Formats: sequence, structure tokens, C-alpha cells
Amino acid sequence: MIFNLEELESPELKSDACIIGGGAAGITLARKLGSLGHDVILAEGGSLKYEQQSQDLYQGKVVGDQYYDLMATRLRFFGGATNHWAGHYAPLHSYDFTNKVPGIQTAWPIDYSAFNSYIDKAREIFPFRQITPSKPVLDGMFEKIDHITSPSPARFGPKFVDEIKASQNIRLILHANFTGVEHTDGNITKAIFKDFLNKSLKISAKHFVLACGGIENPRLLLHLNETLNTNFGNKSGLLGKKFTEHPMGNIGQFIITNQSNYDALNFRKEDIFEVDPHSDFFQPSEQFFKKHKTLNFFMAMVRPSEPEPEVHNQIMNDLLCTAPSLGEKISSRLLKKQLQCYGTILTSQEQEPIEDNRIALGEEKDQFGIRRPILYWRRTSTDREHIKKIAIEFARLLAEKDIARIKLYDWVVDSSLPVKTRRPGGHHHIGATRMSDGEESGVVDTNCLLYGTENFYVAGSSVFPSIGTASPTLPLVAMTLRLADHLNQQLIA
Repeated sequence: MIFNLEELESPELKSDACIIGGGAAGITLARKLGSLGHDVILAEGGSLKYEQQSQDLYQGKVVGDQYYDLMATRLRFFGGATNHWAGHYAPLHSYDFTNKVPGIQTAWPIDYSAFNSYIDKAREIFPFRQITPSKPVLDGMFEKIDHITSPSPARFGPKFVDEIKASQNIRLILHANFTGVEHTDGNITKAIFKDFLNKSLKISAKHFVLACGGIENPRLLLHLNETLNTNFGNKSGLLGKKFTEHPMGNIGQFIITNQSNYDALNFRKEDIFEVDPHSDFFQPSEQFFKKHKTLNFFMAMVRPSEPEPEVHNQIMNDLLCTAPSLGEKISSRLLKKQLQCYGTILTSQEQEPIEDNRIALGEEKDQFGIRRPILYWRRTSTDREHIKKIAIEFARLLAEKDIARIKLYDWVVDSSLPVKTRRPGGHHHIGATRMSDGEESGVVDTNCLLYGTENFYVAGSSVFPSIGTASPTLPLVAMTLRLADHLNQQLIA
């Protein structure tokens, strides 16, 4: 069933579960709990389609390195960020749930198996084919990975709107903008919402779940603590902090020096990245992490089918000046029209979680009196160091084995130079309400319950302590299904 808040006759509603936010996490949770027979209210601040008055609530400020405008990196209508999700999916490994680097907290407080058992269930929602297992390459220091982009990414709004409209257990309330709660000693009794005409709605429930995205989740919790004079989820002082992204960029160019050697690396002849079917994906192996102590990282070697002549000329000039023997070797192939191998290297990187990268409340307020967010974000010296270390080792191994030669851009090898990239990140908002095994070290517990409360949960990528280099959409759906099982047990107890 679907309603607009302004159309409701009653100013108060009751349910078993009140879910705040109609994105991937909120829709997944509502569908699962509804299918189990529970009465669910799903409160979405926007409408079924894009509306400027709703999107304007996502205004904010960015301080630090180049990043996307906060209105551009998020969408505030039913389906949330899935409405511009590109459909990327790369596998997570067990070591992504560990501390790969001494002193850098990327470990999860739950076992990898507790997460991975839900991945296949999550994949049933998406039009993905089966992942091919990774293949060790380059002396086992790297892996050729099967990175997927779905040709038809799941838009959760259009995909599930008819199902929710027909459901007898789910009530979707549109234009329900979350503004506060009522509570007694951490037991949340009511959530408060307003529409754009200032009409109010209060929802009573046994359990409440905040599922508004990686920036809004911490922002709204900071707002609650400020207005209620509470400290929910913030005994650790980490609420809003340790925000991470996946810094991205084109780090260099490459030419294949031996096509047969290059082909031997690949177990698939095609992959999809940026609508280019000629991309080969590599990431460091667990063996690499143990030896070199870096965070995760993947490289997409993207090869155009017909290199531009002027690009060839520039490459050849560089090679003949800096590496004459290699230049002569490549020149002979070019003359024989066998050179179809110029390409670029695109990267995505696991970022170091630091407290200075954070969501904070600014002075400017939105229409509902909630202070707008400020995102403080920058690449750390560790982020820059790890790019350089991994890229150089990858380039060395490719050259050693007569596979390819890589020319890294100056900013990669010289950290004093500014980063030059058209894509600062993946629009992935991670970690600012991080999960932990104690309230002294995080914001939510291992079941995503907000510390200091009895029945207020947080869903989405903001709870992830880390996520390797994987796009967070599929993992957050998996974790939401895990949360649904927990809430089901609480509701039937």
C-alpha cells in the first residue's frame, strides 16, 4: 500500500517495524519483514519520482580534496542511490574483513562467513551472472578478478513499487521526512515526520531502523543527539567519523609487449567497465598484503579496440627516447600493423579510515530545521603511498614477464603533486556509523543496534568498518537481509 503523508487522515500510525528511508536497504528490509508477516511502515522523504524540493534537502558542503557536490552524489526519491547505480559488482574476500595493515582498523567484528552466507540471497535480487573465481597471476602476488557491471542495473524503485503497492503488510508513506523521535531511556517509542507543507505524522513501532544512506545516517543521528541532549551511538566519539570512499582515478597508460603472454593472464576474454568490453581486472592477493602491508586496490586495464594514430606517435616518441630497445621492438610490430594494445589503467582503492574524514553539522539549516552536513574528506598520505607501492609492483612484474609496460602518471609516483582525476570516488559513502563489538569503539553493535538505545537500528553502508574495493550496494543488501533475520527473531520472541 502506498500513501502520501499529506493524504493521511490520522496523525499517528502503529506498526511492528518503522523503516526510515526508501533506498536499497530500506526497501530490502521492508520486503523481507513484510514477507514474514510483520506489519511494516516504510517512510520515504521523497516521492516515487525525482522532485526538486526533496533533492534540495541534500545540499551540503565539502571541505578538503576535490569531491562531488553532495546534491549530485545522492538521490532523494524512492529507490535512493540505486536510481543512478551503475551496477558494479566485484567479489569480497575474507581478508577484506581483517586488519591488513598494522595500526589501520579495517577489521569487522563479525566473521566473514556471517556476511558471506547472505551474499547468494542478495544476488537473487540482482540480474548478475555467476562470478567466476579469481585466478592467481604474476607469481601469486595478484589475482585476475571477475568484475561485473550489469547491463541492466536494478533500480529498486521501479523494480519493487508494484509489489509494495499490492502488499497487505507494507505501508509506504511518501513525503515522510524524518525529523525526530520520542524515547524513554533509550527505548524509542515514536518517530516523527513532516511533509513539505509541515503536516506532522508520528509512528509508533516495536523497532525502528534508520536507512537513509551513508551521509544522512550520521547526520540525522547527530541531529537527534543535539536536539534530545542524548549521546546515542557516540560514547566512542566516532559518530560521523571514519568516513571512507573508494578513491578512483586513471593512474597511467600501458602497452602490451607480448600479446600471448598477456592473454595467458585472462580466464575471460570480455568484461564490462564503463561500457568497454575490453577491460581486465586485477587486485593484490592475500600473499601481496602479507608481504607489502597495503589496503585493497583494483586496476582495470582498459584497451580500446583501435588506438588513435596520434597516441601511438606520442608513445613511440617516449619509448624511443627513454627505452630504445623496447621502442624498437614495439616499432617493428607497429610497422606490421600488429599493435592493438594501447590502453589506460583505471583504479579503485580501499581508503584508510581516519577520524578527520567525517560528517559534521554545519550552521545552515534545511526546511525542517536540521543542520545541513559538512563532509570533511581527503586522501591520506597512506592512501597515496599505497597507490604508488601497488602500481609500481604491478608494473615491475608485467615488465619482468614481457607482458606489458606501464607509464605511471607523475602524481602517482610523486606525492607532492596534486591528484589529477576526473572521478574522485565511486559515490560510495561508507563507515560513519561503524559497526563494532563494543560501544567504546563504534556506533552500532554486531546486529546494527545503535548503542545507547534498545530498539533503534541503522542499515546501509554507513555501518561497514571497511568494504575492500567492492561497490557497497550488494554487500549492504546482504547485511540488510542479515538484519531482517535478527529483527524477525526479536518480533516473534
